[in-house]
Amino acid sequence: MFSDTTNAKVVKLSTDSIFILDFPLEVLLKILSFVDAKCLYEVVILTCKFFKKLINCVDIQKTIFSIKYDENVISDALYVNSWRTLCFTYEKVNNWKKINKDESKLKKLKLSGHYAPVDAVHIMPCGTICVSGSRDRTALVWNLRDFIEEGAEVPSCSILQGHKGWVWAIDSDKNYPNQVITCSWDKSLKVWDLNSDNKESFATYEYHPAAVLDIKCHDNVYTTSCFDKSIRVFDPRSNSIVLHSMHHRRPVVCVDVTDKYIISGSEDQTIGIYDVRAGKLLRKLNLDTPVLCMNTGVEQGFNYLRVGGKCGSLIVFDITDDRFTLLDSTELWEHYKLTTLCNFSGCIIAGSQNGFVRCYKPDRSSTLIHKFQAHFGEVSASYSLNNLLVTGGAPISSYGLVAEHRGSAFNHSHKKYSYDYDLTRKFTPHSLP
Repeated sequence: MFSDTTNAKVVKLSTDSIFILDFPLEVLLKILSFVDAKCLYEVVILTCKFFKKLINCVDIQKTIFSIKYDENVISDALYVNSWRTLCFTYEKVNNWKKINKDESKLKKLKLSGHYAPVDAVHIMPCGTICVSGSRDRTALVWNLRDFIEEGAEVPSCSILQGHKGWVWAIDSDKNYPNQVITCSWDKSLKVWDLNSDNKESFATYEYHPAAVLDIKCHDNVYTTSCFDKSIRVFDPRSNSIVLHSMHHRRPVVCVDVTDKYIISGSEDQTIGIYDVRAGKLLRKLNLDTPVLCMNTGVEQGFNYLRVGGKCGSLIVFDITDDRFTLLDSTELWEHYKLTTLCNFSGCIIAGSQNGFVRCYKPDRSSTLIHKFQAHFGEVSASYSLNNLLVTGGAPISSYGLVAEHRGSAFNHSHKKYSYDYDLTRKFTPHSLP
């Protein structure tokens, strides 16, 4: 009992208190749907055993998602690998709506240094270093820390010289975060130590008979696709090729690696699924277009393999339980090629020959969220890591697009040819050169 001596009122508190756990399940789920994904899955889930058991239930996660987001994703429920991941993904997707309402929240910045088109871009595991490769036979190293933290200009870059042909692909191994691997039309791979003052490669591998068109570094080995219609897996520790397969009839343009498979896309209008454990080709997927780029939706919560080609269509396969069955084909561009794909801030980033970058929802609806002109020619490469996005393209110049996403705020800055994206500061157009 509480007594207020100033106005002689007496208030009695009921001994029958109501707790949140006393609510019906339907009401409780409605309340949880208002909690953001990070708080729900990283804080609320740890408060008590009841919430841990409740939120870890897949059916509950699915229900919370359907209440939280008015999406048609439920029709894609068979292809979802994690409703928890999907909740994080669509929370990021909703942030793009703020950009569409107020584009001043976007910031773009040009990375200039190459004098020929940029065909490869990569962000190092640290998240602040960008490496770009060009037809001028060099790779440039950009330190984006000042831009990420303060939105400042990127003052200078380091030059990696040594290739005798176009630098066509770049990658790094998370086990060696300071090393970057470049591959070129001169048939070689070069390994560079970015911490070294000596900007010369400390290792060169020349085991390809033709141009190296793509590379993926994983588990201390290099998986490459080559103009000679082959894929190879190379172990630099033993300096030997541990796998070589020629199951395509034309050059292999792109390659991706999962725990089980090496997925290769070729100009012969097929995708090869190579089973690493069995040591043989599992199957081939036949298309009606040469393959130019590939991307998976696993990190966004979907068991999708997405493919882009010369026809301008986005082709989606279901890779649940290793099915690799065709689900959809959506025309994104009518008269242009789909040249690059990557995941960024919940959406799919797609580039084409007209210089535009488009952002689509990650489900099969392929709903357009946002678009911007990143280059004045072909958008030939894109790469994202955490909150950063980089694109490379033509015409001549070092074009990069970098993006940062902080919570629900976005930054974008603009400079003529390529753009650096920080999705939180004000949009400032710069004068043309």
